[in-house]
Amino acid sequence: MTSGQPPEAHGSDLDEFVRAASFIFAGTVVESGSSNVHIVEPRATLLLVRVDRALRVDPAIGNIQRRLVTVDARDPKALPPGSRAVFFAQSWIHGEELAVHELAHVDVDRVDDVEAAVARLPELHLTDRLEGADVVVHAEVEQTNDLTGLPLERRAPKWSEATLRIESTLKGQSSGLRLLFPTSTSHHWYRAPRLRRGQRAIFILREDDPQAGRWGRAAARHEHERVVTALDPADVQPESELAQIRALIGASRG
Repeated sequence: MTSGQPPEAHGSDLDEFVRAASFIFAGTVVESGSSNVHIVEPRATLLLVRVDRALRVDPAIGNIQRRLVTVDARDPKALPPGSRAVFFAQSWIHGEELAVHELAHVDVDRVDDVEAAVARLPELHLTDRLEGADVVVHAEVEQTNDLTGLPLERRAPKWSEATLRIESTLKGQSSGLRLLFPTSTSHHWYRAPRLRRGQRAIFILREDDPQAGRWGRAAARHEHERVVTALDPADVQPESELAQIRALIGASRG
């Protein structure tokens, strides 16, 4: 592989490309050196690609079947007009037309393999969350209480505290935890799970989560307090997933 060429995905590498790409589709190259996005000038690295099959696209974009997408290709000479491929890309411009930055591509005959890898994303994401967690517990929320006296900035999470009755510890040390969760509905926090009294679940917890940042530190009552959060939608799993989560934790340890 020469410098500048996109990496080719083989075997389990598909999972890594699928994780990295926010825009995945099978398509046919229509033109080289062209752009259909008015703010992107035509240049040698650009391709106009017709979408034949959308595999991973933000639902907010809508149906992109048969649409032309401007692709900033890593190796445009490898994709002459008429060639077909599965593109792994990062979103670049969303408007009346679409533009993306290519990360990699594979032959179109691997489209079913890529679709299967996309279907594995929830489990891959859960595995990542488990590997990065400090503590994982099977527990019930005994009560919740809103915290007061914290900074009321526009982006503040408006923390509440959940008291857990822990039934089993699946990873880490669960003593002395203080679990906070945001109640703000701003776009910074709206995806975070909201906990409620009586809720039984598997909680995937982090200390010093970068998303919590200084707001997490501000809520600590003393320097060594174990403040934890569960800010990703995957961080609160139903009890029905207990066996799977035990297996995933065991596999990561092995």
